[in-house]
Amino acid sequence: YAEPYLQFKLLPLDDKGIDRARLLDRQTIHVPTKIISDVQQISKTSPIPTDRDTELGDTEAQLLFLGTGSAIPSKHRNVSAIFLQCTSKAAMLLDAGEGTLGQLSKVFGSDGGLDKLAAVWISHPHADHHLGLPRILTQRAARFPHLDPIVLMAPTPVLSWLREYAQILGHETKLSSAYTPVDCTMICHKEVPHPCAQTLQKVLSLERCWNIRVDHCAHAYGLILHSVHGWSLCYSGDCRPTPELARQAKQVTVLIHEATFEDDKYLDAVAKKHSTLSEAISIGSDMNALRTVLTHFSQRYPDLPLLKPGQGDSLILASDFMTLSLPNLLWAPNLLPVLQALHGHHAGDADEGPLF
Repeated sequence: YAEPYLQFKLLPLDDKGIDRARLLDRQTIHVPTKIISDVQQISKTSPIPTDRDTELGDTEAQLLFLGTGSAIPSKHRNVSAIFLQCTSKAAMLLDAGEGTLGQLSKVFGSDGGLDKLAAVWISHPHADHHLGLPRILTQRAARFPHLDPIVLMAPTPVLSWLREYAQILGHETKLSSAYTPVDCTMICHKEVPHPCAQTLQKVLSLERCWNIRVDHCAHAYGLILHSVHGWSLCYSGDCRPTPELARQAKQVTVLIHEATFEDDKYLDAVAKKHSTLSEAISIGSDMNALRTVLTHFSQRYPDLPLLKPGQGDSLILASDFMTLSLPNLLWAPNLLPVLQALHGHHAGDADEGPLF
C-alpha cells in the first residue's frame, strides 16, 4: 500500500525499486507544544456569542473551500473555488479555477461530488476563476447524463469563451448541452426574477440570488444569495472595497471576501484592484456580517497572512479543504490561534516554528 513519502525509483537501475527511506515514523512526529496547548484551550472555550444564532441553525448547509489562492496554483493553495452545499443533496460552485475537479475528487472520490452540483456562479473573466469549468461540465454530463444541465451564471465573456471552446472540442464532448447559461447581466437586481428561479428554489432551496458589479475588471461581479432556511451569503469575487455590495448585503450571515494583500501592500492592492486584509474586514463590519471569511490570498504568502491584534474576533481565514458548516461558524474564529501555530506565517517568529 502507498504511504506518505514512499518512493519508487526507476533510475539508476542499481537502485530500482521501492524506497522506504523517507517514510514518516508516526511515533516520533514532533507536535509543537503551542499547538497542543491551543487545542486544549479551544476545547474549553464557548461559541463566540451572537444574537443571530437562528441564522446558523441549518445543519445541512456548509462551505468547502477548494482553492484559496490567487492567480496561479501553488503547493499550499489552489486557485479560486468554493463548494457551497445548500442542502444534503444539492450544491453550487462559486468560481471554478483550474484544478477544481481534482480538488473535488480528493474530497468526494472519483465522482467528485458532481451528482450534487446543480449550479455554478463565475465572478469575472480572469482564468484563475473559470478555467476549471469545461472539465467539470463535461465530466458531470458524461457521468450523470440523467441529471438536468447545470445552471451556469457567468459574465458575458466567459459564456462566449465556453461556446467557442465547445465548438473546438466538438459535439462528442457534450459540453454545449451540459449547462443552461444565465448571463450575469440578467441577474443584477434582486427585484427582477431570476431566469432559473424555480430550479434554484426547488433544488438548492435558494429564495433569492443576484449579483452586483464590483470594482475589479470589466464584467466583475459579487454575489448575494438568501436561503429559504434563513441564512444568507455574500461572495465578493475579486474587487476593491465596493460600498454598493456592502449596502445590498447588510446583515448577511456569511461574507466571503477576497483579501489578496496584507496592509503594507496597499498601493499594490489599489493598482491591481484587489483588497487588503483590513479593507476586507472593514467591509464585513459595514455589512454587519455575522461571520467574515477571508480568501484569495496572494501566493507570495505561503502560509497565513499576518493579522493585527484584535482583528480575529469574528474572522475566519480560509485554507484549501477547510469545511465550515453553519452551526460551526459560531466557534470557528476560535480556531485562528491553532491555524497560526500549525502554519506559522511568512513573517513568523514562533519559537518552535510551523508544523508544516
